[in-house]
Amino acid sequence: MRARPETVKYLIVQWHEGIGVSLLNALGLPEEIVAATIDHDQPRPALSTVRSLTDVVYVANILAGAHFEWLFQDVDPDAGEPGVIRRTFASLLASIDSETEAMRAALTG
Repeated sequence: MRARPETVKYLIVQWHEGIGVSLLNALGLPEEIVAATIDHDQPRPALSTVRSLTDVVYVANILAGAHFEWLFQDVDPDAGEPGVIRRTFASLLASIDSETEAMRAALTG
């Protein structure tokens, strides 16, 4: 991994969706949820409204910054189409943070 980090990155890019879909299917999630995760990290035109579960997953991925964690580390997450989406849905972030903390508290006792 240290000798060929670009190869590791390539393998992750090529395999992470297939592994994720297999895992979600193995967990017995409904097909609609599994389908909504496919291409969740692929750039697409900015959304001004969320109309499907696929849109929810895509917007959530951008708001979480997950699409920049390892794949596009040298890209500004607030630039381009992801930046438009982050600004469009920025009002949701406080509520998301609050709900996340409530879930953490419930799970950790």
